[in-house]
Amino acid sequence: LEVGCGTGALWSQNRDRVSTGWRVVLGDLSAGMVRDARRLLDEPAGRCLWLALDAPCLPFAAGSFDLVLANHMLYHVAERGRAIRELRRVLRDTGTLVAATNGERHLASLLELAARFAPALGAAPPLARTGFSLDNGRQQLLQAFGRVERRDFEDALVVTEAGPLADYLCSMEHCRSISGRRDE
Repeated sequence: LEVGCGTGALWSQNRDRVSTGWRVVLGDLSAGMVRDARRLLDEPAGRCLWLALDAPCLPFAAGSFDLVLANHMLYHVAERGRAIRELRRVLRDTGTLVAATNGERHLASLLELAARFAPALGAAPPLARTGFSLDNGRQQLLQAFGRVERRDFEDALVVTEAGPLADYLCSMEHCRSISGRRDE
């Protein structure tokens, strides 16, 4: 089960790693994202199930899944504690949750640079304040899971063109609210 599957890119890029015996359920709060994932993957009937679903109320029996993915989505969930309990509930006792997120300083240098050149946009609030990050996620997961293991992935962004970077910055919620821009 992937909760917050977005466009399904993870599954498309790793198609060759998915055993033919797996049954995959892809869900997202956004019906549009679920539609896009279905189009991208174009899997035969029965192999994948696509659902619009909300993490705090998953429509599955307890112990339904061996693996649950929650990639870069828990910081979007208002009822996070309830969602984490639901993720635990639908996992088998021997199952695994993979919950990816960012650190509090994610994109900090980029946001500081943007604030220097476009002060009206300001810098985004630290992710820890948004509710779920590398800095506070473990404590939240421990409320429902007996063991939580953190694995860091170091990464870097190399910028070769300013335009796409500026577009990305302006798509961020804090920038849209200041600038009045409402991208979908």
